[in-house]
Amino acid sequence: METSSLKLLTVVLPAFNAATFINDAISSILNQTCKDIEIIVIDDGSTDTTGKAVASHETVNYIRQPNLGAAAARNRGIREASGQYIAFIDADDIWLPEKTAKQIKYLQETGLKWCYCDSYYSWFGKSEIIGKLSRAQGIYQGDILIPYISNKFEIPLPSTVIERSVFEKVGLFDELLQTEEHTDLWSRIAIHYPIGYVNQPLVQIRKRLDSLSQTTSPKVTGENRRYVLKKLLGLAPEKLKPPYYELVAISYRYQGTHYLRRGEISNARACFWQAIRMKPSKLRYLLYWLACLVKPIPTTVYRIRWYFLQNRKANLNSGWWAK
Repeated sequence: METSSLKLLTVVLPAFNAATFINDAISSILNQTCKDIEIIVIDDGSTDTTGKAVASHETVNYIRQPNLGAAAARNRGIREASGQYIAFIDADDIWLPEKTAKQIKYLQETGLKWCYCDSYYSWFGKSEIIGKLSRAQGIYQGDILIPYISNKFEIPLPSTVIERSVFEKVGLFDELLQTEEHTDLWSRIAIHYPIGYVNQPLVQIRKRLDSLSQTTSPKVTGENRRYVLKKLLGLAPEKLKPPYYELVAISYRYQGTHYLRRGEISNARACFWQAIRMKPSKLRYLLYWLACLVKPIPTTVYRIRWYFLQNRKANLNSGWWAK
């Protein structure tokens, strides 16, 4: 590729049956104050009018492929990218106008290779902001490998900007993973590079009840998380070996809480028992398991949780709803 065609930033946008909302995402990219941007939409085998919706934006590079999954779609975008930096956005999310300019400036000034930013949350179809990432989890930066894979905080995909050279060192998304593919990649990057943080909400993440993260089986998510942990143990044994069994226990607890949200109490109880076996000294896991012996307790708790999640107001400070 000729130097004249190179861009400062490539935005990779995977899409699957996203015709009803992808225009908002593309428009938010086009409205960035940083204009040296290449937009690549990877249509992952959509059966609706996603292609037609994207065609209305002449400057967007549209690539269609068979339905191979989100990881494969993002990898295709990375391979096609010409930008010095790469950023990701999902078809149902929105960037604020200064998002890319501020993050690229931050990376250039600090010399860091990747960063993320604070983010707003809302329900798709509603304009009201229901929460903020930093309010839910605090601020994590620098060497974040262990706290990140301990599930203490998240790095939302559309909040990141990453220098292209990082992918050349650590590789791309693992296409064997149906979920947790970003957890795997962020962890592999964190082994080698500290992460920076821009303390300003520059993304609006719009939650949907039919999104992949909401509909995927807890069993698949838990197994994927443990697959990632085993891979990381091989890549960074000096860091991962001491807390490994605790991290596996956390993965079972995480899986168990997802079962609880679905009302599958017996499956949740089995996961919490596995967490206890991995980390017997953790009182929290025992309490989860005991609660599952009396079915109305977790069922009632999660019904109350869901009510407040659905009706959350922006001025509430508690962060538990985001987990």
